[in-house]
Amino acid sequence: LQSMMYKNNIVRAAGLTGYTTSHDGGNTWTASVVQDITDIDFADANTGFASGLISNPASKTTDGGSTWNPVILPVNSSMQGVSCLNANTVFFCGLNGHVFRTTNGGSSVDDVSTGIVTEDNEDVFVIDANTIILAGSDGIIRRSTNAGMTWASVYTSGGSALHSLSFSGFTGYACGDNGTIAKTSNGGSSWTTQSSGVNVSLNGIYFYDPDNGIAVGDNGTIIRTTDGGAGWFSENAGASTDLYCAVLLSPFVGIVGGDAGLILRKTGLSTGLLSQAPAFTYKVWNNALTHELMVEVSGLKFYGSLTLQIYDSRGKKIVTCLSAKDGLNRFPVSFLPPGMYFCSLGAGNLILETRKIMVMD
Repeated sequence: LQSMMYKNNIVRAAGLTGYTTSHDGGNTWTASVVQDITDIDFADANTGFASGLISNPASKTTDGGSTWNPVILPVNSSMQGVSCLNANTVFFCGLNGHVFRTTNGGSSVDDVSTGIVTEDNEDVFVIDANTIILAGSDGIIRRSTNAGMTWASVYTSGGSALHSLSFSGFTGYACGDNGTIAKTSNGGSSWTTQSSGVNVSLNGIYFYDPDNGIAVGDNGTIIRTTDGGAGWFSENAGASTDLYCAVLLSPFVGIVGGDAGLILRKTGLSTGLLSQAPAFTYKVWNNALTHELMVEVSGLKFYGSLTLQIYDSRGKKIVTCLSAKDGLNRFPVSFLPPGMYFCSLGAGNLILETRKIMVMD
């Protein structure tokens, strides 16, 4: 599988072996006969477009993917990416610098190529009717602000090919070889390189919102971020298959696709604690007047709930899974007899820090 998207509560995946959809969050899938697809994008629940190999470089569906019809391009060449602003405005990109645009749903197609025949355009994203982003095999991100009439280089990876783009509003990300990830916060005008923590080829990237994203790559690599890429952490794919595409249905539910039509779905993705998280403050004390345990947490970059576990002086767990959050938390502890206890702040399966308290009458 080469491409995956999530829109209108439908998950769609496509690749060289076919096209498939899921209407129940990835639990069951229905396949279509169209093949040789490299990328897909849908304007709505029914109208979608696909890029593909030279045998099927561009196609369109108006029935949700049940049937597909060719879109005739000015040049018959393999296409690597497709992005649609709506059912009419669509961009295709591909080999030898080719970029093609339609503004009437594919009835006619214009050539708006970069003119750089020595590079292959790996992916394209349409931000608005004028602003288009390209990711290239030469490691350069190009941007047009006049609907593809001219292109300007806005980022270079230093030679690592770029394979995939994802945007949430004006915040966008690109990924590629050697673990390359770049981010823009201004619609692609400027980009900064991020540290992914991996060195493999990252083939696909997807962001649920500006902060929560996932990238996949060779050898079953899956990395995630919950803070807009300030830190990335690894997920266990359970397989070494090369992965090419992914979506997040929520910050904690993901689906990835790869070689030989592989689809993996995982709920309860890692909670998002970053191994390189900055220092944080964790305070705990007993309020004898209100019989409450006071827990204060601040400065922890974390998406989701923390937990509090209370142990007695012999190490026996008394209470667990009390939801905590950044800020001041209050927990009733009138059920605890006077004595010494240990309170462990946790995230997912990790214990972050433990504090000792005394519960008084």
